[in-house]
Amino acid sequence: MVDYEDPNGGMIMVYFLSKNRCNLLKNTRAEDGFKGWNIVENGGDEWKIEDNFAALPNDNNEKCFATSFGLCLKQQLINLKKKEGFSSAFMDHLQPDIKISDWYAPSFDCRCYYEIWVELLDQDKKPISVFHPEKVFFKKWNDQRWCQVSLIIMFKLFNH
Repeated sequence: MVDYEDPNGGMIMVYFLSKNRCNLLKNTRAEDGFKGWNIVENGGDEWKIEDNFAALPNDNNEKCFATSFGLCLKQQLINLKKKEGFSSAFMDHLQPDIKISDWYAPSFDCRCYYEIWVELLDQDKKPISVFHPEKVFFKKWNDQRWCQVSLIIMFKLFNH
């Protein structure tokens, strides 16, 4: 049992979290097809899994998700309590920051845009916080490689 009122100000749990930090998204590199993802929109020639045309920085991923000329959306719900073992008491008391990061790249031979939505939901699946930056547009015949978007949700700001 964890003493949330420990004299070190929660440092034991902070240490535990930093040592056991992992990506909560499942199948981020398409190694297992679309396992773990819910396809919301599958426009044009639909979602595909392709050989990666250029490795991510400091990574040699071989596959990637690819969209088509029509709207393609996918989503993944992460239940921090049920699937990842974070108790309500832990989330309410320690209120750890949550880091969100995603990589994206356009196809060089067509116009396209990238858009991301991240919602932090309460136990009733109602949004506590929404991260939705502006769309990123790419021109046809671009030479753009992988780009990264990152955000840290400071849970303390959104706790009721």
